[in-house]
Amino acid sequence: MKTLLRRWSNSFLDEVQIVLAVMLAYLFTFALVNFGILVLQNHLVIGGGEGVFFASLVFLPHGVRLLAAFVLGARSILPLFLSSAVITWSTLDIGEHSIWFGIPGAVCCFLAFRLFSYTGVLIESSAQMFLMWRQLLLVGFLGGVLNGLGIMLIYWIEGAPEVMIMSRLLGYIAGDTIGAFVLLLGVLWVSRVWRKVS
Repeated sequence: MKTLLRRWSNSFLDEVQIVLAVMLAYLFTFALVNFGILVLQNHLVIGGGEGVFFASLVFLPHGVRLLAAFVLGARSILPLFLSSAVITWSTLDIGEHSIWFGIPGAVCCFLAFRLFSYTGVLIESSAQMFLMWRQLLLVGFLGGVLNGLGIMLIYWIEGAPEVMIMSRLLGYIAGDTIGAFVLLLGVLWVSRVWRKVS
């Protein structure tokens, strides 16, 4: 009985560490986007100012979603949803459906991997690292589409006009895809530097 409790305790602590690591990565990349990329993006637009864009065109947290779903599978859903909830509550964006906006982002990359698995193509580390990263980016694009469609469904339920929904859908897909690409490039660069240093 003690061995079973000790094993369960260790497993639980490992899971808590995973949840915290994913949440910290997501919140850190969100802060980079919110206080860096989005500010720069708004100032680069001619006549732009505060709030010109509704979404970042380089949404780095989507890369965290992608890597978490790749490494953890379904176990990535809880930390990603909790991260979205923390962001929603910290920005005081507590509306009637605001908590629902975290669901598409939490499940989009996991679902994209599941859909991608039906093609029969396996994504795994190999000597052809470029091929794996390209496949990951394709899954990230599919995850961005699923995320955008899920968010647009919530907007539609709230009664948003169709013109706004379509423009935002394209913005979310572009931001998620570019953000995943930039984060994957960053991870690839850091891993190369790490190997050279080691």
